[in-house]
Amino acid sequence: NTVACAVIASMLLDQEWLASAHIAKIGDAFVVEARLFDSHTGRVINVATYDHELSLEGLQTRGMHNLAEILLSTRVPMEVHKRQNLLYIKTKPSGAMVRVGKDTLSGNTPMALDRVLVESRPIIILKKGFQPFIVKQLPEDISDILYIELQHLVPQIGHLSFADPAPEGLVIVSSDGDDRFLVEEGAIEFNELDAGQYHLESGDFIIHKGEFRIRHRRTTQIDPDIYRISDIEKERDSYKLKRNLML
Repeated sequence: NTVACAVIASMLLDQEWLASAHIAKIGDAFVVEARLFDSHTGRVINVATYDHELSLEGLQTRGMHNLAEILLSTRVPMEVHKRQNLLYIKTKPSGAMVRVGKDTLSGNTPMALDRVLVESRPIIILKKGFQPFIVKQLPEDISDILYIELQHLVPQIGHLSFADPAPEGLVIVSSDGDDRFLVEEGAIEFNELDAGQYHLESGDFIIHKGEFRIRHRRTTQIDPDIYRISDIEKERDSYKLKRNLML
């Protein structure tokens, strides 16, 4: 495939790293997933995501610059991949402090720590505006990366506004599929959604432009294209009937 060919090419050119990126448009935002490869082994050494709400031209310039900084600054050090008894701590968001016992270490996450040190003393992850996270269990021996998603001290809540009244049976679904909210027929807003990515679903409608993001203390307005499936089927049957009459 394309990535495999690029890895081989970078090996032949004796390049240390190779980066690949996939770009998708969700609502008004461009979402990019980038991967950093070690050219000598073809192994993925980092994955980063980045969203950009401005123009495609802005994504090509400043957006790609920001993505490159994220991809390289948060990459897992090769020492960790080579299993030199290190534990690599990554947090979302990054920039958290790490307290080992009573000492707060210099620097912020992501960072690599000696596994023996981590296993022998209590570890607390600290970041302003987020709940302290106590590391109670380290990853198994087969993993040297500890990934932690920090929780806000204040719940991140936003609202949704529809350009037109919602039809019957419209459902708001979170990106992980765990949360589903039925929208009341005729509603033009839906309040108090957790911040994050969502999309619309329905068993009676085909929905285009139904993806959106909720932000803290903001109202997101969407104008999806909604087509009733039964109407589409009627048009299809009508077209088939006219076609058969003409044959």
